[in-house]
Amino acid sequence: MNLNINEIVLIFAIFALNLYVLLKSFNSKFWIKAFQPQVFISLNILYYCVFGPLVILYSGRSFFRNLETSPYYIWGWIGTLVFYIPNLIGYYFLSPKYPSEFIKKKTINLKSMFNIGLILTIVSYLSFLLIRGRTALDYLSLFGSFNAVISSGFQQGYNFGELNNIFLEGVNILIPGIILMFISLCHSGKNKTFTYAIIYFTISLFISIGFRSRVIMLLIPCYFIYYFSKNRKPPVLLSTFYASILLTASSFIELTRVYFAGLDITKFNFDLNKLFVTAFMESNPFITSSVIFETIPRELPFIGTRPILETIVKFTHLIGLGEKFSDPYYTEIINMIYGAKDAEGAAHLGFAEYYLMGGWIGLIISGLLFGYFLKRLWIWFLSSPEDYMTQAIYFTSIGFLYMVFSRGFFPQIFTFYIFLIGPLLILNTIYQNKNNL
Repeated sequence: MNLNINEIVLIFAIFALNLYVLLKSFNSKFWIKAFQPQVFISLNILYYCVFGPLVILYSGRSFFRNLETSPYYIWGWIGTLVFYIPNLIGYYFLSPKYPSEFIKKKTINLKSMFNIGLILTIVSYLSFLLIRGRTALDYLSLFGSFNAVISSGFQQGYNFGELNNIFLEGVNILIPGIILMFISLCHSGKNKTFTYAIIYFTISLFISIGFRSRVIMLLIPCYFIYYFSKNRKPPVLLSTFYASILLTASSFIELTRVYFAGLDITKFNFDLNKLFVTAFMESNPFITSSVIFETIPRELPFIGTRPILETIVKFTHLIGLGEKFSDPYYTEIINMIYGAKDAEGAAHLGFAEYYLMGGWIGLIISGLLFGYFLKRLWIWFLSSPEDYMTQAIYFTSIGFLYMVFSRGFFPQIFTFYIFLIGPLLILNTIYQNKNNL
């Protein structure tokens, strides 16, 4: 691994800025500041834009898909700074002041929280079961799902045509449902065994269908909720230990998973070095982003408002009001980078999409807006931090930020927002109106 002086300076600047944010938050005399959204963004940047790329370079795996990508990394680090510095400005300097008073009134009691969460999880799983049939039951066994799915021949349920996608996306409602139940558990201590059993089966389901991101969007909010309910910030050393376990588990899943068929344990051969490197290979969206910063618009034009248009078209098509695009807007870009044969499954970071829409100016403006709205979210939370529904919306949003940062495909991001945050916003509105009567 040979880094030139420019790359070293960029890496150090990114690392120093994020470390400062983390130290400032965790060393504050106000324990609640450790739960700021900017803390989670810093952790994402350190993984995806610093440690991940460095491990990939160190391990000699910069030849990614069919391209030697190491010459492009400097563009990824430049893009990270161009986005992150405006983000900090938007968060710390452009946002409104903290609330002058706190609302201590709770809109919903813990028993109702648990019952509503349970209903959401049941509805969510049934929508998935309706389409997947017997296979949906096989997915509930973490280490036995592969053999069960293979032996049952991927038995499916009903087919509703284009509406299948809506039922399948409904599985994401498991996340807000469980978060409601977990908040009830943390504050009341009731239904502990049942809640943890639901979490286990949900993690088994998410892993069996091959998407680790959903597991992260579930576990991160639960981890923060646990310590928030104790009125203390997460301990740094213990959090580091848990993060290493999560990375190891993620690596194991990557080495053994078969999409929509669970874990094939026979594929795993223990190799400590391979396990370590694979744990950081999830940061590969940084690689694709780096190439995008260097090649667009030289090779292909910017995409402008195409992500927004495609999102609108996607949802109007689902309800039969229009035709969808033949290919997602990123297909041509990814195919140009890796070639059609090797491009399948490639992803880029969220802020790389902002660049694709508006170039460097678009990246700066999006950084400012991103920081501004993160601070608005934080201030909204601080206005009523003791309200259980506010906690559910806020911490689910923290988990959702993982997807916003790590994946740049707006139709997908918007879909996750509808199914993760949407149900909680609807419930919050209902209970707010009920209490105002």
